Amino acid sequence: IYPAREEPVPGVDSSLVVESARRAGARCEEVLPGDMDRITREANGGIVVFMGAGSVDTMARQAVMEVSP
Repeated sequence: IYPAREEPVPGVDSSLVVESARRAGARCEEVLPGDMDRITREANGGIVVFMGAGSVDTMARQAVMEVSP
């Protein structure tokens, strides 16, 4: 989470989103670029949703390339 044109809100970050999703019953975690190998292995044919800004599209493309035949 980052501000577009506003000041950051103290205490509001990606971990807040992850924890809220978990409380709602989702299997959710914050993923860093170094975690991609593990994530693609653990997905085991399931669905992985990438949400973010910046380089998130690069991470998603990398994941697809790793699991595509």
